[in-house]
Amino acid sequence: MMATPADLEDFGIGFSITEGIVAHAGEIGGVELIHGDLGVEVRMWLEGDRTASLAARRRAMVGPVGCGLCGIESLEQAGRKRRRS
Repeated sequence: MMATPADLEDFGIGFSITEGIVAHAGEIGGVELIHGDLGVEVRMWLEGDRTASLAARRRAMVGPVGCGLCGIESLEQAGRKRRRS
């Protein structure tokens, strides 16, 4: 997801609830922000066995989309390679 860099922990928790990955914030065991050259990753650890709900909600886009970010799983995949002149 693309977002402004404010309140990213709340964004990750709210997104997880809205997407049905967790039913409430108490099912999230931890949130970590990883700052890198390409942006910030929000990494979350879920309590209990939430693997099935996470896999069921995994997104995939078959066709092209406007922003080009659907289906990527890392900031490295989002970054465009520079063309050589």
